[in-house]
Amino acid sequence: MTCALVYEARSYSITADEPSHLAAGYMYWQRKDILQPSDAPPLTRLLSGWIPALLAAPLTLDARPLTEQNAYDVGRNMMTAMGPKAAHRLYFFTRLPFLLFPIGIVVLLWHWAGLLFHPSVRWLLALAAAAEP
Repeated sequence: MTCALVYEARSYSITADEPSHLAAGYMYWQRKDILQPSDAPPLTRLLSGWIPALLAAPLTLDARPLTEQNAYDVGRNMMTAMGPKAAHRLYFFTRLPFLLFPIGIVVLLWHWAGLLFHPSVRWLLALAAAAEP
C-alpha cells in the first residue's frame, strides 16, 4: 500500500486546489496566514507548508495588499516562478507527509482487530483496508 501511495504521489498531476493549499501552508509557516479561502485546518497547513519553507520556494506576491489576494493566485504565481519540473518535484515532496494518515489508519485497524478478534482477523482487516480504493 505504501509503495502504491508513493507511486500515486509521484505520478499524479497537480490538482486544481493544490497550489492554493501549498501557498497557504507556506504562508502559515511564515506567520502570514491571511490568504483566502481559509478552508484548511492548521494541521493541513503545517504539513503542506514545511516542505516549501525548507526548500525556500519562491513566494511571489502581488503589489496589492495581502488581504486582497487569494491563495489560488499566490499558488499559481509560485508554480510559474518555479517552472513545471521544480513545481512537480515540490508537490511530490509535499504530498509525502500526508501518506502517514492512510498508513496510520491501516495500522490502527490492524491493532484494534488484534485486540477485539482472533489474531488472524487482524491481517484480513488490514488487507481489506489497504486494498480499499
